[in-house]
Amino acid sequence: MRFFSSPVALLLLFLSAATAAGEVVYYPVEAGRRIEGEIPLQVLKLALQKHGGDWDLQPSPLGPMNEQRSKILLSHGQGLDIAWYGTYPELEKQLMPVRIPINGGLLGWRLFLIDGRRQAEFSRIENLEDLTRLNLVQGHGWGDIKVLEDAGFPVTAAEYHLLFGLVTAGRADAFPRGVDEIYVEHAQWSEHLPNLAIEQSLAIYYPWMKLFFVQNGNHALHDAIFDGLQKAHADGSYQELFFSHPSNRKTLDLGRLHERRLFHLDNAHMTDETRNIDPKFFFKADKNRF
Repeated sequence: MRFFSSPVALLLLFLSAATAAGEVVYYPVEAGRRIEGEIPLQVLKLALQKHGGDWDLQPSPLGPMNEQRSKILLSHGQGLDIAWYGTYPELEKQLMPVRIPINGGLLGWRLFLIDGRRQAEFSRIENLEDLTRLNLVQGHGWGDIKVLEDAGFPVTAAEYHLLFGLVTAGRADAFPRGVDEIYVEHAQWSEHLPNLAIEQSLAIYYPWMKLFFVQNGNHALHDAIFDGLQKAHADGSYQELFFSHPSNRKTLDLGRLHERRLFHLDNAHMTDETRNIDPKFFFKADKNRF
């Protein structure tokens, strides 16, 4: 089946050969998202450095893409070699997961981006029934949409760069974000949306983690990343990156997770292999350590 015109197909053939030689590893970029400083790319660089070898990480030459499209391209090995997603069973069949959480499982701790003028409404929420009346937004193809819908939330999907404006325009009540994402994103988007705010009283938690994924059969890259992550955890360099990364520092300093009304949600969308990942790879928020 053909997905591209001949010139693009030839380009992809060349890129595939370069990747096979271990020279270039292409990762996706999403429109409106600053990827270079985000922790997944920093962790990926650390893992490959710890494994050893000559790796050249570059953004995909196919340009910005949403998560849904990147999964399709990666599964076909077209313009992508690696990506990172919140994991769920169907995805772990479509692609090969590297089963060590990228950011210590912090992704399962969620705060809300809201229109700050509505803070009083959120402060009055006391129970899950009230909470699940909120209309939420998520990006196209995001795996935790099913988790939120299972809990009873109505969820609307849209392109990532539109989600923030949907909240401040009153077309959605809230945009739940991982505590490791929300402060960096708020700083970026509130420049253009001054009413965008981080909700101050609530938090939700469900078992959820972001993993690296490669194309099925790409054992060389999978094993290199897995080996590098193990070594980085063992020698403490992963923990050093975790605690020093700006978004995590803000999370730990400003998140006040122990002071918020916390709502636990179930996540039925996990494979046994992922559910049984060694606990040593998860950050313990209540103990502030791994």
